[in-house]
Amino acid sequence: MRGAAMVLLAGLIVASGADAGEGLSVAKLRFNPFVKPSLPAAEPNAKPEFDRASAWRPELTATLVSGENSIANLGGAVLRLGEEANGYKLVAVRHYEADFERNGEVMTLSLDANHAGDR
Repeated sequence: MRGAAMVLLAGLIVASGADAGEGLSVAKLRFNPFVKPSLPAAEPNAKPEFDRASAWRPELTATLVSGENSIANLGGAVLRLGEEANGYKLVAVRHYEADFERNGEVMTLSLDANHAGDR
């Protein structure tokens, strides 16, 4: 009896599978999820807008004053004079301060207040 039930069940599964393809409605995709998205083309000579509200404000964690070999540490990233980070060029390093320039504007970063007693 158990064998007959298995054969009957197998027959029902096969029969229902044969008709399933006819009554299915297939939804069409609005876009292909495998196509790489395209970015809008930027104007070749356009300069990026400088927005003070969203300005880059890294944490200055150390300075080393050594003339042309001076460096600044920005949260673990070490920059030498003339090197850039996020479009800002390191132009001057002083004890506890570093100057960065972008589009003619100079931004001075200082070590935090915890180091004020070391001055």
